[in-house]
Amino acid sequence: MKIALLGAGRTGGKVAELHSETEKFDENNKPTLEKLRESDVIISFLPGPAFLEYIDLLVETGLPVVTGSTGFDWPEDINQRLQSRGVKWVNAHNFSLGMNIAKSMIEYLGKAS
Repeated sequence: MKIALLGAGRTGGKVAELHSETEKFDENNKPTLEKLRESDVIISFLPGPAFLEYIDLLVETGLPVVTGSTGFDWPEDINQRLQSRGVKWVNAHNFSLGMNIAKSMIEYLGKAS
């Protein structure tokens, strides 16, 4: 499986380190429709404003996208656009194991009241 990686900070860098078939895109290697379509999936850790700059391009690829981008409002029509292309995207605001465990614990304790 070939991964197109947008944003190679700490988490993105770890993905690239663990998966040899990863193409990293940044200021020096800008993503294009042709380059992205060479991959099987796109993983984005871009900050919100940068992710929004690429969102139309990402939809156009027709590829599944996993994103950890935060700090923006999703376009109102994003679900319609993805459904019309038959594409699935996964969005998580935090990929940290510790934060997800803490969130699960809070939800569990909230139900115990």
